[in-house]
Parts: sequence; C-alpha cells; structure tokens
Amino acid sequence: MKKTIATLALTVIGFVSQAQTVEIKSNAFGMILGAYNVTAEFQLENNPSVTVLGSAWYNSEEFKDWMYVNRDGGLSAGVRQYFNRHEDQGVFIGAATRYISSTAGSSGYWDNMGNWVVTYGDINDDYASLGFTIGYKYIYNDKISVDAFIGGGRILWEARDNSYRGPAEFISGFNFGYRF
Repeated sequence: MKKTIATLALTVIGFVSQAQTVEIKSNAFGMILGAYNVTAEFQLENNPSVTVLGSAWYNSEEFKDWMYVNRDGGLSAGVRQYFNRHEDQGVFIGAATRYISSTAGSSGYWDNMGNWVVTYGDINDDYASLGFTIGYKYIYNDKISVDAFIGGGRILWEARDNSYRGPAEFISGFNFGYRF
C-alpha cells in the first residue's frame, strides 16, 4: 500500500509541474457520516479542457457498520475531458482506475469433503477496476466548484477467488472544491 501511495504521489507531482490550475475537493456530506475523501484535479496548461485527477478515501468503522459496506478505503486516478474547449467546467466524460481496499468478515469455509469448517477472521477482499464517468462541474467566482458524476467500472483484479462481487461496479461522487 505504501508503494502504491508513493507512486500516486509521484504521478501527481509530475502532473502538477504541467498544471495551470489545481483544485482540491471533498464531499462534506460524506464527512459528516464518516466517509472521508480528498481529490486533487489538475488542469493542463496546454489543453485547459482536459484535467487529471487523483483521489484517496477512507471509511470509518461507524460508517461501514451503518451503511453495511466493507470498503476500508481506496485510491483513484483519472482523466476528464470537458465539452467546454476553453476551461474545465460544464459537462464532462472521463476515464478512471480505482483500487479499493476491502476487508470481509469470515466465519468459515467448505472443505473438499463438503463439510463446513469454522474459522473466524477477516479476508482480504481488495480489488481494482477501470471505468468511465460522466458528470457536470459548476465553478463559482473562479474559486468554488461543485461537481457530480456517475459511471461504471469493470473489475479487472480481485485479491481472492470466488468473490461475491459481480464483474462491474457503480461509480459516483459529489464534491465541493476550491481552486488555487
């Protein structure tokens, strides 16, 4: 996980050197419930309608219990193309790749003889996906932003075989941001 975070940080630093505008955003409603996230979006200097994003998020134990989810947190990187040719606002489409850290509880397993073997503990249920998003971003006074998006992703890798998860995932978000 440390190598993944370091790689993402170096990638973000590389894009920052080419970035004209940096926007930091998060979901205040999610924070109230215990789902913490932060996203950095970088507008490219030579193509202002294209942005590069990096995100990280963490779900508290209370949030996971309340929402019945087992996602601990994750990392995401993506690219957005805005339909406005001169700036990064309005309708956009994007591509995103995500790594989700997830821990599932286990009470046992079926052995080769068909018997249930009781073993309590946690199972690593991490996965990675590649997908698309479509959304809208509004910018107020060249500083404050609000964006919302939805999309889907194809799960390309899973830490365990025989996962209950389907081959795809739903992607969505709602963020408030500030530009520097």
